[in-house]
Amino acid sequence: MDYFGNMVLWAFPRMRVRDLLSSSYATVVGVISDAVARVDERYILSFINFGEVATGFRFHELDFGGGPPCAFLPPDVPIEGILMIFMPSCAAKGGIEMFVALDDSHVKAFSQICYSMD
Repeated sequence: MDYFGNMVLWAFPRMRVRDLLSSSYATVVGVISDAVARVDERYILSFINFGEVATGFRFHELDFGGGPPCAFLPPDVPIEGILMIFMPSCAAKGGIEMFVALDDSHVKAFSQICYSMD
């Protein structure tokens, strides 16, 4: 299957703060380059597979005694603005719902952009 669009994935370079502060730029760049190199085709396909599985999960059929949930989100959205989760819509058959992590100070601007027809 072919895919199109934009996707942002984390590379997760890791260093201890003391090592970061005491290392040369070349060492830090090497750590970042190694992390970026690990974002290969296999990693990207596993992320796409996760998205396909998540959108096929019938979370709206769950009922723990209080009725179905109105949303199904991960417990933490760590990075503002780049994480979007597409889930099957509870309201519209065949529809989707989009969730974006935004800082409170960015909500007004985001709303103006979303509702603009320009």
